[in-house]
Amino acid sequence: MNDAVTVRSRASMERDDWLFMGGLLLILFATRIAWILSNPDATQYWEEDYRWVAAREILAGLQQPVFDYQADNYQGGSLVLIGIITGLFALFGESLLSLKLAPLGFAAATLAAIYILGRLWFGRRTALIAASAYLAGPPLLLHSALIPMGSHGESALFSLVQFICFLGILSRRWHTPLGWAALGFVSGLGLWFCYTSGLSLVACGMTWLILEGIPRLRLLLAATGGALLGLIPWFAYNLQNDFTGFLRLFEIFGAGDPIDAWVAQGPLEKFLGLVLRDLPIGMLDPFRDLSHVGVQRRAGEEGLMDFGDGLRFGAPGSETETSQLAGVLVVIEAPWVVRIAGAIQRHGQHDDAELARVLRYHHVQILFHVAA
Repeated sequence: MNDAVTVRSRASMERDDWLFMGGLLLILFATRIAWILSNPDATQYWEEDYRWVAAREILAGLQQPVFDYQADNYQGGSLVLIGIITGLFALFGESLLSLKLAPLGFAAATLAAIYILGRLWFGRRTALIAASAYLAGPPLLLHSALIPMGSHGESALFSLVQFICFLGILSRRWHTPLGWAALGFVSGLGLWFCYTSGLSLVACGMTWLILEGIPRLRLLLAATGGALLGLIPWFAYNLQNDFTGFLRLFEIFGAGDPIDAWVAQGPLEKFLGLVLRDLPIGMLDPFRDLSHVGVQRRAGEEGLMDFGDGLRFGAPGSETETSQLAGVLVVIEAPWVVRIAGAIQRHGQHDDAELARVLRYHHVQILFHVAA
């Protein structure tokens, strides 16, 4: 363990913080409910129909084992949302608004987690800016936060709680077997909910190895025990279904035959497609549908994988989308550059070892940013 490398919590949640966060949550609920009531067609997505029908059937009486209502074999989040929707239908009646209250509750919890994470570890200003940015996010984020999928969007909540637990451990505030068990439990439950939360788990693991080295055995055992406890529903489902949820991992990453209508891709090709096509297009034009053609054809049509003539975005010779992407990346990365520059300025009077420690910690923060 390297005890010199620590992260210190700046503060705890105070009365004003609860008031600020409560105000943001009120705005969240007011604006989203107003959207649902005023323009319901703009808040719908075809896959939510199954969640509605499943909740209706459960209220009428179970027709099959509970885990069989899970919409996908690789993520239990759909079952969680179906359970919440069932409860909302029982309380408020069957309606579109009752259906939408389930994802809206996850959105509210996510906003609260963003504020708490920012407040505890980066200060009130950071908490307000980050939570406000989530509240007034881009159209794709606003829309997806009203779709009861139990998938990637909602799994961000588990990643945020992972970060809260992890930074508490890294700061020595919760550096106990119980703290490690809590991190393991949240991670295990998040992996059952949706495998996407595994990205933040990997980021936490890499960060710990960079800053602290290999943890003690008793802490690893505590984290493993918590993870196994969180994974109980994952094991329950997969034991009943020949571990199809586990095999799905191989399909997703190109090591098995996909059951979906996908073009076969290896792990490297999938990674290049994600970095060079999906992420840029997701930022520039999130509603573009590229799912009906193969990766090579899409890359050729969009001009996203032309290594011979340099990386281009949009039609060949077009600089519009390239400049847009550059602007997006500058906006995303500028705060990190400013923060690192500020660290250099503040710690300029210290020795090289101290400066290296500060820069290393900020590089780790970038790891968090990339994972998120």
